[in-house]
Amino acid sequence: MPILSHELQTRLYEELESLEAESFYLCSPEGHLAGSLREAGVPSGWLNAESPVQSRREAFQESVRWGEPWVFSLLPGLLSWIVPLNDGNDLNGALTGTPRLTADGPQARRECVTNLMAAGCTRAEAEAEAEARPAGDEALARRMADAVFTAFYRISGWRPGILDRNRAEAIRRRKMTDTLYPRDAAPRPVYPLDEERTLLALMKSGDRKGARRILNRLLGSMFARSPDIHILRARATEMMGYLVRAAVEDHPRLSPAIERNYEWMGKIVQAHDFEELTGTVIEALNAFMDSMYLVGASGSSTPVYAALRCIEMRFREPLTLEDVAGAAGLSVSRIAHLTKEVTGRTIVEHLRRRRVEESRRLLEQTDRTCADIALDVGFGEQSYFIRRFRQATGVTPGRYRREMRGDRDD
Repeated sequence: MPILSHELQTRLYEELESLEAESFYLCSPEGHLAGSLREAGVPSGWLNAESPVQSRREAFQESVRWGEPWVFSLLPGLLSWIVPLNDGNDLNGALTGTPRLTADGPQARRECVTNLMAAGCTRAEAEAEAEARPAGDEALARRMADAVFTAFYRISGWRPGILDRNRAEAIRRRKMTDTLYPRDAAPRPVYPLDEERTLLALMKSGDRKGARRILNRLLGSMFARSPDIHILRARATEMMGYLVRAAVEDHPRLSPAIERNYEWMGKIVQAHDFEELTGTVIEALNAFMDSMYLVGASGSSTPVYAALRCIEMRFREPLTLEDVAGAAGLSVSRIAHLTKEVTGRTIVEHLRRRRVEESRRLLEQTDRTCADIALDVGFGEQSYFIRRFRQATGVTPGRYRREMRGDRDD
């Protein structure tokens, strides 16, 4: 656990108490809260539950990697920040702040209740917490993190040797990127490299809405810098490569995603226009997030992970909602609601999507008939398979196979 003298904690809190309704917690490198600058004792309850601890642990790793304060999603819809405490070559834990709602209003607080219950709160506890949570955007969280970073190292006199070296390396990489992708003389919008890291943090936390919001901003920035489809393809493949590499570094079990990412990159390179490229990148992001759920690399709730794992293992069977609920250890209505809240899709949508994905692979890589594929992936009747495949892809299985093999004539 981080060790700070009582005098240092007091001076730091006095320096920072003007920040809006903020509490400051000491945090171990593993993500566990060890105490507060304001109160004695170790925080209990949901703040030290599995999902928040995992989110803080990964945020700490990212913050050290980039050598700067880190803003991250503690749970879907809850934003926080973390500042590593580094003296020379020693990492002595971190400081982290009050979790804040990413949006205000009744709907945001209802979603917060659901996510807190998934993290282990009772409904009464979740409702009380959601009501007490202040709201704040990423800009506010970053201002607070920067203020804490500056104040801590000024007051403590510590020298952040590891952070300084890593930050210098990050700057060097950015300069290399600018060399590979030079900007024109005319000013253009700067591509927000920091938001790629925010996107990865949201994906790890299971916040699909937040990840989609950041992805839309990134795609808009790509187009604003240059609408040329060749440059857009290069930027999109570079972004996907970063997301996969960074995720696999933290979770080796995601290694199979590298092979799948090559397939998505191939589709991105073949995109004919910005609209097609955007659709492909969004689909790739969703598939990658599903992979993170299935290996437990996301901070989403354990029952949802169990439900999606059940679908992954048994999608070829005539799987029922009761089967999935049994695997998750919840009632049908509860796991259905929780899966929709956490992932943005229903259980049936996840099942159909996985079957379509597998059928696409078989259409691309084998000569098996549509009837055989329909039976193999769990659709059963060929006519039902064709209907669902067309709804998902916009074309029939036969047309999809011809297009994948280069025969695009009508």
